[in-house]
Amino acid sequence: MTKNTKDTKFIVIGSRNIHHEGDERSKQYPGHGYPAWTEEVPTIGYYNTEQDLKDTLAILDVSKVRVFSVKELSVEIKKTVSIDIGT
Repeated sequence: MTKNTKDTKFIVIGSRNIHHEGDERSKQYPGHGYPAWTEEVPTIGYYNTEQDLKDTLAILDVSKVRVFSVKELSVEIKKTVSIDIGT
């Protein structure tokens, strides 16, 4: 798979479909109300170990996902607020 180090993590990006039922008006009177529709939404999975990743890939349709190995970085975020009042 990959040269795995202790701080390497894995991300799987894919998508899934959600079906939304139409309302009663669209079922009884086609062309009225809100029809049924299907929405494709992105999914992201985060895995700490290669074994966790393999276990997940075993049950996914791998033709629909992309896998990335990533290294966690320590970051420091600093916020500064300044107000300039014109005279």
